[in-house]
Amino acid sequence: MGKNDFQRLLEPVAIGSMTVKNRVMMPAMGTRFPAPGHWITDQSVSYYAKRAEGGVGLIITEGTCVDEPLGLSGGPRQLCIDGDQFIPGLRRVAEAVHAHGGKIAVQLHHAGPNTHFEGASPVAPSPIPMLNRPQEIPRELSREEIRGIVKKFALGAKRAKQAGFDAVELLCAHGYLLNRFLSPHANRRKDEYGGGTANRVRIIQEIVQSIQVEAGRNFPVICKVPGNDYVEGGIVPEESVAICQILEKSGVSALVVSGGSSEAIFAHNAPMGFPQAWQVHLAEKVKKNVRIPVVAMGKIKHPQVAEEILRDGKADMVAMGRALLADPDFVVKVERNEMGSIIPCISCNYCFERIVDGGKPLGCAVNPLTGREYDTRIMPALRSRKVLVVGGGVAGMQAAVMAASRGHDVTLMEKDKNLGGQLLLAAKPPDKEEMGALTTYLIGQLVKNQVKMKRGEKATREVVERINPDVVVAATGALPLFLPISGAESDMVISSWNALLSPERLGECVVVIGGGLVGCDVACFIAALGKSVTIVEQLDNVALDTGSATRKFLLQKLKGKNIAIVLKAFAQKIDREGVTYRQNGETKVLSADTVVLAVGSRSNRELLDVLGNARMEVVAIGDCVAPRKVAQANAQGFDVGIRL
Repeated sequence: MGKNDFQRLLEPVAIGSMTVKNRVMMPAMGTRFPAPGHWITDQSVSYYAKRAEGGVGLIITEGTCVDEPLGLSGGPRQLCIDGDQFIPGLRRVAEAVHAHGGKIAVQLHHAGPNTHFEGASPVAPSPIPMLNRPQEIPRELSREEIRGIVKKFALGAKRAKQAGFDAVELLCAHGYLLNRFLSPHANRRKDEYGGGTANRVRIIQEIVQSIQVEAGRNFPVICKVPGNDYVEGGIVPEESVAICQILEKSGVSALVVSGGSSEAIFAHNAPMGFPQAWQVHLAEKVKKNVRIPVVAMGKIKHPQVAEEILRDGKADMVAMGRALLADPDFVVKVERNEMGSIIPCISCNYCFERIVDGGKPLGCAVNPLTGREYDTRIMPALRSRKVLVVGGGVAGMQAAVMAASRGHDVTLMEKDKNLGGQLLLAAKPPDKEEMGALTTYLIGQLVKNQVKMKRGEKATREVVERINPDVVVAATGALPLFLPISGAESDMVISSWNALLSPERLGECVVVIGGGLVGCDVACFIAALGKSVTIVEQLDNVALDTGSATRKFLLQKLKGKNIAIVLKAFAQKIDREGVTYRQNGETKVLSADTVVLAVGSRSNRELLDVLGNARMEVVAIGDCVAPRKVAQANAQGFDVGIRL
């Protein structure tokens, strides 16, 4: 496809008095880049500037608190705009984005009962707790407090305009304060702010009107609204339309239609297995009933999909979040017709898990540069060296690509015929096919950067010495672990790897020992073959080694596939009767034709051992150092590749 095939995606669009150069929006995403005290950092400025440089038309900042500390969701590293002291730092962000021709809006944010700030007293329209935090009963806001919050939103917009921003966005979705006012489930008030739809929208109308007073009627106000809360008794599409029509009449310039939250049956950051553009139908329904621009979102990752949404009239813009974390140059690559060079988002939610589950700054599993734009530069090598990378998994391929892109003479050797390593296994379970996109991308980059590839050849010491490289990068991966129990070596026992590679070896009744992410994925794979599956796990729950959003979806899948789960169970013996295990002091037996071990992996250090006294430089990366996940292996390969 050429540039003309993305005519709608690349054409300008007007939002109130603001003209955006194309129809790609980067939605608000938390970063934890600000310094303690809510101060803008070089890391923040560079992060936003890079997306603008990459061609994004309109950027929405991360949620920016209008009422610290009650309105905080991200603690001391969340942006704030509730004081004039924040204007100079925010101005740096606006100027950096404008320098690349982009537009930028501040997302004005109040967490309400969804605050995660330690010591805060959550507030809400009614004392209804979040479904995922039932022990925290928020305090009901008084009318006077509501008027104070309205004023704080308006003053936040005024400061945004003073800092040079082009617009503001009100976060009215995802379980935060304004969403709680809109929701019939969460808003049980008996006064003018509760009851029917018109009353529940009132606070947002008052905010918009107050912004028009403080920042001027020509300063665009965008609202991010819930197309569907996915919460029983919450907002459904029909009511979302009614809300949006009221907001349009109130002077809102555009609507971003989202859905879901941390308490909903569906999170808004859909993991692998959710279809691409899964929430676009919500935006389409709104667009049919309003005249102002409507923005669709929900796992929109491919330019062809984005173009079709716009061309079919389902929305006026597309919001692409994780796709722009994976590749900030997404739009520029579309303009240049370089679709094969777009780094693919694999919907792994590593970005979300770092922030929400780990309390760490934003990062991306497939793009190690995300969050490091301010202090990492890829420079040509001072002198070209002969580099041999052994191992064609993610760490090895990334190291080879980066080293070759800097001018080194690189050979990649892989003992198997196919490149990809454990990525090939990871893509086999149901709903995990997106993992394969990273393999495809990296292979394309190997070809683009003229990496010589030797497949189906094992790197012995003799082979390495014959090639005579200056540097050997060992990326030989890992091997599956086996249980040190009786019967673990019998022919009825196979590793999770072999279960995925050779499903014909599986019997009709299968026991999977190990209930981590791998064990659960393998169990889903086996169940999809029509076989009976039971997971045996030592801990008190399964999939505890994955993030909250991914885990929620995975548990639903396990239940839907009728996969039995035995917890706090310690396998003791495997024989023809099945698996003998101890649980709560009792010895029990599970029948099994096949037992699959998903109990972890161990580093493959064979090459490192044989090259122990070699004269050449040897660098070890990836799982052969210690078993790790895709993000860590990819980052280590990248770092070695830019240092050689």
